[in-house]
Amino acid sequence: MDCRSMTLNPVFKATFESVDQYRMGADIGFKIDASRYFDGWKPKGIVFAGMGGSAIVGGLASDWLRSWCRIPVYIVRGYYPPGFVDEDTLVFALSYSGETEEALSIAYRSFKLGARIVGLSSGGLLEELCHSLDAPHIKVPKGYQPRAALGVMLSSTLAFLEQNILRTGRFMDELEDTINILGELKGRLAPSISPSEGNIAKQIAYKVIGRLPIIYGWELVSSVAFRWKTQFNENSKVYAVDAVIPEAHHNEVVPYQDNGFLPGDVTVILLRSVLEPEEIKVRMEITRQLLDGKVSDLIEVWSSGSSRLACIASLVYIGDMASLYLAELRGVDPGDISIISKLKAELDARLKFKDKLRTLIVGKGGYGWV
Repeated sequence: MDCRSMTLNPVFKATFESVDQYRMGADIGFKIDASRYFDGWKPKGIVFAGMGGSAIVGGLASDWLRSWCRIPVYIVRGYYPPGFVDEDTLVFALSYSGETEEALSIAYRSFKLGARIVGLSSGGLLEELCHSLDAPHIKVPKGYQPRAALGVMLSSTLAFLEQNILRTGRFMDELEDTINILGELKGRLAPSISPSEGNIAKQIAYKVIGRLPIIYGWELVSSVAFRWKTQFNENSKVYAVDAVIPEAHHNEVVPYQDNGFLPGDVTVILLRSVLEPEEIKVRMEITRQLLDGKVSDLIEVWSSGSSRLACIASLVYIGDMASLYLAELRGVDPGDISIISKLKAELDARLKFKDKLRTLIVGKGGYGWV
């Protein structure tokens, strides 16, 4: 694998250097004082709304919060807020570009339902909307593709929540461990390190090329498994499947039996961690035994660190790098997502959603449009 050319690719550079984004994002989030906006108010529910590389921020944040945060968290990937959204709900609209119409729709419609809104973007119409609504806006740096800005978006989101809602100290306690772990991983997964020297991202790329990758996560890393899938989709231009254990043990394992059907060569990837509860540990071991000889290859990928955030971030980083090395093996540009651009242009031409919303912002009202 000749990685000299790929090191010049902006998506590769941003991903490889993403350890720096976590500290940058924390600085951004902690500097935003939204006390006047919240004025003592506390949410009874949190909704993360977004699409694609921005939405995964909400998924990862939800996985990090789930086991200890007493506020219910919900993820929305679409145009309409769930029916429970009201004046007791905090809605995070996540759109790196600030132009994602689904996130804009959720933000505006949730505002009309009485919810408190927080926007995160590098600018765009979402920033304009937040200013129009006098709502907090977390502004992250421009210049990335959304999926390559995950570090700064995730850490700024968690820092904002810690500063203005949670106030537990947990994020800062886990951040330093996470940054140290990612720094070590960066060295081990560098382009100059070969598979035989322990570069697991390159090992994965070689075992996945020409095969269907199926990624199995569990509760803490369910969104990480989805992130692996979407990074293989966008960076590597290959189809991939993600699933979650134990749910997969109630349906998805059946095609692995003798009378089942698998689509050609399959590589199974199990996302593991020392944080696994006993039940998941046993299920992972049984999965490995059941699939032995049934698939072309099976890889166990272990997280690093002892904190929930380090577990999530380290597995994300390995998957991101593996997808980039697979792109290099396939000879494709990880930054090319031209089909998505064509789709968005056609949507803009037909729906004119953002034109309608911009009219409402300028008019400071527009309660006739829902």
